[in-house]
Amino acid sequence: MATNLDDIAAIRGHFLNAWAKAHPSVSYVYEHEAAIDEPEGPWARFIVTPGAQRRRSIFERKYEQLGRIYLHLIIPVGVAPEDYWPLADSFIATFQDWRSDDWRILCDVAQVRPYEDAEGTYMIEVSIPYTAQH
Repeated sequence: MATNLDDIAAIRGHFLNAWAKAHPSVSYVYEHEAAIDEPEGPWARFIVTPGAQRRRSIFERKYEQLGRIYLHLIIPVGVAPEDYWPLADSFIATFQDWRSDDWRILCDVAQVRPYEDAEGTYMIEVSIPYTAQH
């Protein structure tokens, strides 16, 4: 039976394959890793968050694992955020409606929210829900 770790590994693998090809100059970290100090440009934080499970069948031990994939694009002070919206669009194109090779994981429609903190750092958050069959 698949686990949350299997889901995270498959989703990260898809991210690495797509991001490395499309944006090799944009650094990234995973959840629980330190932020990139003094970046020369935008950087990204990639997060996979499993959520609630629900039963698929009363008669079998089969479940749907609900979760969410996040990309936080952090744009330093003094850098024009509009130049980096294409990175968010690229991430959406990579994951929206994506299915894993074994068709066990299915991603849904993206949500996008921009933020600006008190210091002027701008962040674009892209969030995509997924469902995995366990």
